[in-house]
Amino acid sequence: ILDIAFAEDWSTSGIAIVVRGRENPTKAKATEGEVWRTDDHGATFTRVLDIPVAIGVAYATPPDGQGTRRFFIAPFEYMGTEGAKQIGIVQSDDGGLTWVDFDNEQDFGDRTGVNQGTGLGVSDRLQMAFAVSPDFATDDTVYHVRGEGLFLSRDLGNYWDPMRTRA
Repeated sequence: ILDIAFAEDWSTSGIAIVVRGRENPTKAKATEGEVWRTDDHGATFTRVLDIPVAIGVAYATPPDGQGTRRFFIAPFEYMGTEGAKQIGIVQSDDGGLTWVDFDNEQDFGDRTGVNQGTGLGVSDRLQMAFAVSPDFATDDTVYHVRGEGLFLSRDLGNYWDPMRTRA
């Protein structure tokens, strides 16, 4: 288990997700990821998503301008291998029941150095996080940071742009 995210309304909804990654037993050097969901304050969990790469981080947002609470997850790598579907930032807007990535893997996969050549050791490259703007309810802005840099979405995480962090 690599991360857990509690719905912002956890005390009443009982919803949380747990993400994990593991070695794929059928492919050498490959991983796979899973999302597990609870809606009974952790008494039971149900697997709701499998993807062909380990998941590194989970995040729950406060309500957006329409009152929707979202979960975001990010895989360790964006590029698919051996014909696997490429996976971008994946999100759920229904409490973790269903998930979509809006084909945004291309927002990360076409960046020079993604998953490679960052000057960081492997363990540091795998560190990542999400955050929302202090004005998330009105500006729909989500941030994602990882070894390759800082990325910004101004449309609730559908599409992502790299941000400059140096002058």
